[in-house]
Amino acid sequence: MRNIDSRASIKYKIFPTQDDYELYKRDESIFYEPDQESKCYVDVIVKVLVLLLVIVPVLFFAGTHFYPKLLSHEKSISVAISLFRPYVNDQYVCVSHHLDPNESYYVTKFETSDKNAAAHHMLLYACEKPAFEHDKIWSCGHMAEEKALPKGSVCGGGDSEIIFAEAMQAGSYSMPKGVSFKLGHDSKFKYLTLQIHYANVDKFTKNRNLFDNSGLKLNLAQKPTNYTAHVMLLATGGGWIPKNSNITNLDILCTILAPNEKISMKPFAFRNGTSFRTHAHSLGRLISGYVINQTNTSDWKLIARKSPQLRQTFYPILRENITIRNMDQIAARCSYKNPTNHTVYIGGTKEDEMCNLYIMYYTESGSKMWQRCQENWQPFHNSPDLQSIFNDSSHLTHSELKEVNEEQKLHHH
Repeated sequence: MRNIDSRASIKYKIFPTQDDYELYKRDESIFYEPDQESKCYVDVIVKVLVLLLVIVPVLFFAGTHFYPKLLSHEKSISVAISLFRPYVNDQYVCVSHHLDPNESYYVTKFETSDKNAAAHHMLLYACEKPAFEHDKIWSCGHMAEEKALPKGSVCGGGDSEIIFAEAMQAGSYSMPKGVSFKLGHDSKFKYLTLQIHYANVDKFTKNRNLFDNSGLKLNLAQKPTNYTAHVMLLATGGGWIPKNSNITNLDILCTILAPNEKISMKPFAFRNGTSFRTHAHSLGRLISGYVINQTNTSDWKLIARKSPQLRQTFYPILRENITIRNMDQIAARCSYKNPTNHTVYIGGTKEDEMCNLYIMYYTESGSKMWQRCQENWQPFHNSPDLQSIFNDSSHLTHSELKEVNEEQKLHHH
């Protein structure tokens, strides 16, 4: 038998002959193991099983979770204050964000960011004209002695609209399917202003290295939605809560005015607000809202009812498929309890109270019907028939009181 060395010399000849090739094939068969083919089959089967049991599920999981997101090209924009140190109580600060006028934005979700829990509340305005340049920070509140920052209004003129409100770290909010706030190219609103209220700045005074970056992330739909959202605000124009009073009610009544009689509105969420004070010391106990049919003024439909001691975020309205038409009315009541020995007024500082009811709605046409109603209609003492309707809006039920107590314990801890 030819040795291996001689076989190797034949294998690597530069120009082997046909006889050399036949000799090489015969020598190779000497080293062939009869069971090698069966071992190869076993190896293939093992690899296939590993592929099916391990690799395929991993790829499937990754595909179902990440690939749709890659396909969706989800977009978002952020409106936030950057590295700011508030330095006085009850400071109102605004920051501007300019949108691309050639791009359309359809906002479907608001995500809040307030790691320092510094902001008492944040309001996001859509503006027709800007007050300042992009990312500029300015004073936009009640502090007359403000000197460190430039002063200005929230928006620079033209029309404006509140599109989101968040208080005391209430969290994020998603719009119903098919509904969005329309901004940018196809809208008159091409500018955003975020207003932040710092009720108490002790944590910044004590820690000189602490900065605030509070803000909002707006998630955007790729295509126009069927319905356009708006926010209307009911607010008292004044009033006070007497000292040592058990129940004091502030009432609001507003008539809805539409651009034309064909436009109607569909409310879908509400948010209350009755306090500039810290969460645990608010005097507000309950706020409720009703829709009054213009053709039947005794027909009151309850759509909003919540204690401001709970998270001040947007909640679904209490009655589905409500349609509000031109000349219908909305009534709201804020109920307070003041155990202190001094009168508390409606105002804009942490020593004051407020009475606000925000209602989110949409219209099929996209046109907004009504934006703000600020009226002092208090209380219904001259209308006994209306007073009876509102009687239940002055007291918390047992379950509501229990919910408030649980919320306060959670907040305290």
